[in-house]
Amino acid sequence: MRRWIAVFMTACLSLQTWTYADTPVSAAGTTAVQSEETKETVSRAVREGISQTECALEVEVRSSLLFPFQGNVTVKISSNKTEEQQKVLDFKNTEGSSQTARFDVPEGNYSVSVQADRFAGYSQTAAVKRGWISKVQVSPVRTETGSSAVPGWIRPGDFNGDKVIDSKDTDIVLSTLRKTPGSAAADLNGDGSTDLVDLQNLVQSIDENQVSHVEKLGLPRKVQASGETTVEGSILNFMNGEGDITLRPFDRESAISKENPAGLEFTLADQHVPTPEIQGITIHAPMEEKDGTITSGIADGEAVVVCEDGKGGEQETVFSLSDGQAAAKTGIRRMSRADGAKVSAASLSVDASGALVLDFGTQLAVKRVVIRITGTKKTEPLINIAKVEFVNNMEDRIPAPQLDIPTVNTPVSGNESLTVSWSAQRNITGYEVYVSSQATGESQILRVANTKHLITSINDKELKNFETYRIKVRSVNGDWKSPWSKEVTGVPKPQKLPAAPDHVKAEGGYRSITVSWKDMDDASGYMVFFRKSSDTDAAYKPVVKGFQPVKAGTGRLEGTKYVISGLEDNTEYSVYVTGWNELGWGKGSLVSKAFTKNTAPPQLPKYRLLNTSRGEGVLTAHIQNAVYGGSGGARMVGSPLDTTANSALGLVDDNYGSYWTKTDWDDGVAYPAASKGMVVTLDNNYKMNYMTFAAADMKTGVNTVRVGYWSKEDKQEQTVGARLIAKTDAGNNPYYIVKFDRTITADRIHLCLGRSWGGAGDLVVGEIHFHKYDSLEDDIMGLYQDDMHTTLREDVTASVIDALERRLETADTESGEKHPLYQELKLELKTAREILTSALEPARRVENQITAAKDTHLGFGGLNSWQPLGKAAYAGESLLVYVGHNTKRTGDAAALKLVVTQHHAESSAVMKTMDLKVGRNEITIPQITTTDQERGGQLYISYTGNDAADQYAVRVSGGSSIPVLSVYGKTGAARTEAIQTYVKELEIHVKTLEESHSRQHTGTKNVDYPYDKTNCILNATDIMMKEMMYSLPAEQVWAGLAGAEDKAAKLDQALQAMEKTMTLFYQHKGLSDSAGTERGKNALPSQHLNIRYMRMFAGAFMYAAGNHIGIEWSSATLASAPSDWSGFGWGVAHEIGHNINQGSYAVAEVTNNYFAQLLTKTPGRTRFDYAKVYEKVTSGTVGRSSNVATQLALYWQLHLAYDDNPEDKYIYDNYEDQFNNLFFARVDTYARNPARAPQEGLKLNGGADQNLMRLACAAAEKNILPFFQRWGMEPDAATITYARKYGDAETKALYYVNDAARDYRAAHPGETGTVKDQDAVQASAAARGGQVEITIRTDRDADLILGYEISRSMISNGKKKTEVVGFQPVDTAARTIYTDTIYSINNRVMEYEVRAVDKYLNYSRPAAAGSAKIQTDGILDKTEWTVETDMTSADDIVMEPDTDDPDSGYHADRPDSTEAKRVHSIDRILDGDRTETGTYHGTSKGTAVITIDMHRTEQVTALKYLGDSLAEVTIEVSQDGAEWIAVKENVRGLGGSAEKTIWFDSVKDGERDHWIGTYDARYVRLAISHTGNIAVREIELCGPTGDNVEFMAAESGQPSIGVLTADYKYGSQASDVIKKGSLIFTGTYKGNPAYNVVVLYDTEGSVIGAKDGETQSGQVIFANVPAQGNLGETSEGTWVYYVEPGQWDAAALQKLQGVRAELYRVDDALTLEGERIVSDTQMISIPHQIPNITLTNGGKSEKVD
Repeated sequence: MRRWIAVFMTACLSLQTWTYADTPVSAAGTTAVQSEETKETVSRAVREGISQTECALEVEVRSSLLFPFQGNVTVKISSNKTEEQQKVLDFKNTEGSSQTARFDVPEGNYSVSVQADRFAGYSQTAAVKRGWISKVQVSPVRTETGSSAVPGWIRPGDFNGDKVIDSKDTDIVLSTLRKTPGSAAADLNGDGSTDLVDLQNLVQSIDENQVSHVEKLGLPRKVQASGETTVEGSILNFMNGEGDITLRPFDRESAISKENPAGLEFTLADQHVPTPEIQGITIHAPMEEKDGTITSGIADGEAVVVCEDGKGGEQETVFSLSDGQAAAKTGIRRMSRADGAKVSAASLSVDASGALVLDFGTQLAVKRVVIRITGTKKTEPLINIAKVEFVNNMEDRIPAPQLDIPTVNTPVSGNESLTVSWSAQRNITGYEVYVSSQATGESQILRVANTKHLITSINDKELKNFETYRIKVRSVNGDWKSPWSKEVTGVPKPQKLPAAPDHVKAEGGYRSITVSWKDMDDASGYMVFFRKSSDTDAAYKPVVKGFQPVKAGTGRLEGTKYVISGLEDNTEYSVYVTGWNELGWGKGSLVSKAFTKNTAPPQLPKYRLLNTSRGEGVLTAHIQNAVYGGSGGARMVGSPLDTTANSALGLVDDNYGSYWTKTDWDDGVAYPAASKGMVVTLDNNYKMNYMTFAAADMKTGVNTVRVGYWSKEDKQEQTVGARLIAKTDAGNNPYYIVKFDRTITADRIHLCLGRSWGGAGDLVVGEIHFHKYDSLEDDIMGLYQDDMHTTLREDVTASVIDALERRLETADTESGEKHPLYQELKLELKTAREILTSALEPARRVENQITAAKDTHLGFGGLNSWQPLGKAAYAGESLLVYVGHNTKRTGDAAALKLVVTQHHAESSAVMKTMDLKVGRNEITIPQITTTDQERGGQLYISYTGNDAADQYAVRVSGGSSIPVLSVYGKTGAARTEAIQTYVKELEIHVKTLEESHSRQHTGTKNVDYPYDKTNCILNATDIMMKEMMYSLPAEQVWAGLAGAEDKAAKLDQALQAMEKTMTLFYQHKGLSDSAGTERGKNALPSQHLNIRYMRMFAGAFMYAAGNHIGIEWSSATLASAPSDWSGFGWGVAHEIGHNINQGSYAVAEVTNNYFAQLLTKTPGRTRFDYAKVYEKVTSGTVGRSSNVATQLALYWQLHLAYDDNPEDKYIYDNYEDQFNNLFFARVDTYARNPARAPQEGLKLNGGADQNLMRLACAAAEKNILPFFQRWGMEPDAATITYARKYGDAETKALYYVNDAARDYRAAHPGETGTVKDQDAVQASAAARGGQVEITIRTDRDADLILGYEISRSMISNGKKKTEVVGFQPVDTAARTIYTDTIYSINNRVMEYEVRAVDKYLNYSRPAAAGSAKIQTDGILDKTEWTVETDMTSADDIVMEPDTDDPDSGYHADRPDSTEAKRVHSIDRILDGDRTETGTYHGTSKGTAVITIDMHRTEQVTALKYLGDSLAEVTIEVSQDGAEWIAVKENVRGLGGSAEKTIWFDSVKDGERDHWIGTYDARYVRLAISHTGNIAVREIELCGPTGDNVEFMAAESGQPSIGVLTADYKYGSQASDVIKKGSLIFTGTYKGNPAYNVVVLYDTEGSVIGAKDGETQSGQVIFANVPAQGNLGETSEGTWVYYVEPGQWDAAALQKLQGVRAELYRVDDALTLEGERIVSDTQMISIPHQIPNITLTNGGKSEKVD
């Protein structure tokens, strides 16, 4: 049989949006008058939540965004037993809302009517039963739900107010269209104008009807709060469906939880009504997610249902309400107390309205229900409930409608990435992918064309491994968008074994080692291994007993810290850490070492000790008293001696168990006060020049001290300069020497301590020692005449020094100890001997121009103020640092810091600094790293002041000398001499390195290692220039020079190359010492960058961090740089760029590459691919390119567009030329000095992108926002406002500029020969499947033409929409080809235009290239597919195993037992090569199988085969490779010279000719019955192709357009006739006739058949209907579009240039929801003579005369 669908058409369909049934309900107005008695009853009911009603009738009216109610809606009910009642619902100020009118009525049958302005009257009947609520739902949109439970339809379109929709209303709309088009007089859909859409919607309403299914709901007799819940709002209104309520838990300050629940209790049965049978509950507590999704606000809870047990008793069943967002859960129940009723197939879900739907699975006789909420999705301690409904029969419930949406596959994890794919949808133009971070809440919506997308970032923030991300997808077609798919989650994961953990640190504790490490991006678990350092032959042990490094990671550690306990005390242990991920265990980290501690207290020096011990816990000798200030929580702990307030005798009782502590970073140093610190009183005046103190188990050290004192003669507190010298005892316990700047005599000492870095950690002092004065130190210091200790007194001889040395070596008779400053004093004597022998190293002058204080204007960090001292020192080594100054006195604070570094360090353990004073500074080198390597490194001085008068000199006594070169400020002969001297020193140093290491380091703690050139701290050198300092291995620097004849010249050339590089970079940043102040502060940095030999962390080859650039051994040579600077690679310039990036617009890994591109660019080569650039700037996508190299091109193009010098590395010799000729010099100048921009009002407060756009407009002095918009940036309002100050938007095509265009412009100034606004191009378009090939020609010189911009247009609703789709660089003037590949669009006509762009970036006039229709068979992408067969082939080649090709089957552990793999030539059937080279030749022995694995589930509809003829083939599909479905059986005659398409079966035999089968499949299998050889050239698989529309052609080849020769009867009704003389258009379509409609347009975009807005046209759509009557997707349907006689004019028709068809599809055939265009045709010509036409069965044209 045939089924037809006829639709009167005068316009296209339109998008319809409506609000679902279960949105929150508003209170309804009423016209009823209540008596005083009624008022009292209502008042009591409101207070108590009690209903006196025995039954009720509810009418819920939904509004719609498509057809909004424009005023009040009146609901009336009546019966033969009661008077008419009405309620008025006010929709004036609502949009897309729902309101309910409730009537408490007696049992009976009722008539319901609903009336609204511009809507037909709606009526139906409803029966109301005692004890129940009967509910009717009415919507202005006709809605199908897939069942008989549908809402009623109040039809829109009553314009004359007679409550009927007929031709009178149609005439009103047509009249409005004719007389006042665009006015709102007959606006139906609320868009503010009357148009054909309104007419079409009206026509849809004529003679149609749909009444609501009547839902049966339980009637609660009583509602009350459960437990200690508080209810806000009217419970009565809530019960009546006329208001919502808010539930708050008992604890109103805490969130709703299991311990703090909120609940409601419902009573459904009492003495007045029987117990109702209930099958389910809907709880309406909707909330909107950030992305607009409606969900339930309830996250956790339970419904306790009390039922009759059938025996007169009660039983209780508990249903979980846990996470309504989850998929429906079956069998969720929890029985309590009694054996509850058996409940099967219970389910929980959330519908599209956000309602939580609980289906019991069966009907229960429910007496009471307690809903207990224990978790919400809100942060507030409350939950809003709109309504709760008790459903008698869940099948009768009217659900919220669901639309077809993409099915998202499980995301595939990649390293810091996720690949998401989904099922292809038909008739759409693309997809939107929503991705959000569960950890941060950051989210983004991405527009994509394909069904697969790689996600690497959210809003330019990279994804992180092991974090969870939420993803969903929806389809897009123009303005139409489907609902979101079900949300899936993905977790990025590394794709290789984890790298060795970085920054491993070991710290000793009491019989324990605390190990910490960096949380690695590629690891999700760790293991720590350890052993005693002395047990070098022993294996390392894991800290988890029984641990084995299995792939599953069993026993792995979480976190980044572990304490190894139970160790031996006072023992050094070695540790390392490994990382784990799902692929297994990675390599071990560097080994770190630490000593455990014991319970023995610190051992303070006893040399000439004054307060000697009298026993532990007893006040030491010569102490009278000790007190502490008590400020800020300071206190004594564990001190039996301290029984009175502020007593501190425990500080001097020889007991470390009694101690002073304060939880703070300062106690009187930074903020002096009498109430701070500790004061110890002695029994007499004593002369002293230092004191010592310590504490047991000191966790955090101190580095600042203040000392006050009194004497018996002077009662005023005096202060003495003091400094702390940190030391460790034999047990590795720290202690401090407080060294006074001068000798004092005192009987009271006031000690205050602190830390200059602040931070957490207690201040602690356990014991204080005072030491009697010894003249030894003063006598040694007395050898010198100056503070710098460079000149001896005249009477000093070798014998004097010898005598002092003997005294130093003599131990104290009482303690047996030598002087606490033994190492420092020994260095002093060594210095004295060096002065006597003229071997003293000179002091180094500090450059006072190198200081961070001068660089605050720059706007970038990464600089370094270190000045090398030519020394390396090991951890624990004692040094003397002498500081001299031109005006300051000894003891004054110096504006200097000593910088101590770690050689070959990790990035987190580079340096520590120490404050210095004028004069002598005793320094103990701190340990920076615990790594098992030589600990120590180079020393530097850093000037922190900003005073040109400061003259500092520094000399270091101690440490090891290393070669240093400074060319800072040196030119000419002085520079040459310095370099020559350095080269000589470097050569000697390198040649003696190993010997020096052996002599100085053997047996010395922290450097006692065999010589290792990569780690020996002596293998170091520093070279300081003005803008750069190298800190590199001495051997590597020498290696770069050793082969040169003139080593000094070679080194100088290398240094000049770097100096030129930095000059180039700083010129592009607008920096110059000759800049002056006219444009603000633009002076060059006073500090330098520092390229430093460092240890690389995981994944790094070089890096930039803090104040240095780290490089490894292989990169640390200084090769000479030839004139083209090729000696420097991309990497160094890249890292320099990091450190000098302008902060206001910097984008990591992008803007820094501008400098690398500057330095390394060679003719014809850039780091990025211009094809990718052009793809980005013509894509129309928002946001940055995912490729950082492509992002670089944005900045490079600005340089090319505005800098005319073709020599990118050109260095200007004056500032004005620099500023005027370099675009980014101006950008960075205005970034530093916004007030100096050409136009006022430049604000840099918009983030990197907005700031860049504003700065670029200022630098160009043009509004160049179109350039940035093409790059996907979206200017905000402030940026647009500022850009407009520079005039109209730039029209030049800056986004296409390349290096060749800039070079041409520079060589041909004046824009000679420009194509601007001229005809310069001819083009033609031709479709080839899913591609359109544009052939372009020009009559201009090809050297002038940069390329061609291609625009694509599509027409929808008669209106053209144009977008740029590509840019093609010119090939030749005669022929340039551009191929437009169309991904998600099919069966659409594309029109193309081409504009030439010359190398001046001007556009020519556009040239039409014609149109082409995209038509594919839905061929799927085969990139990741694999294929197997059981056929054999002579082309299957054996691969010999080898170590270079692991895919050949080679196994390193058993190579002789591995079976070699073969190259399976069957892969050729997927390679796209249809030539003989790509043909598979196989042999079948009667039956053969070819199995294709697509490696993801796809929708497949057909198979395309090209190859030899096969006897018989059956095609099967499978989702799992186990269960197969035959989709086409016993196909014969397949093969031949032409490609054959096999459409998969969909319905039963006899119904397969016209219906397409679509299957979800991962695997497709061909079962072949054939004997002998088979040649297969290619196999393709096709997915759904989408709908298509075409015009038919008559036998003559002319379009089937003509005049109908006889009446054509197409249906069973008398009116189902197309009249003779009608103008007929016929065509074919592919799609679903229930959801498709055809519209014809003329060349002006007017609908065919519209004559003065008063004529209707019609159409009939034909399709075969399966026997069972269900319409599906047809591959062969026809349509007839007609205009009746008298309604068309032949003369007017001849004036039309042509006609074209558009095919539309909707999601819902009745509501028209989701309307969008899915196909169209090219314009066809109207025949000059309109022929006669005859229609046959199915609407096909049989004859054209």
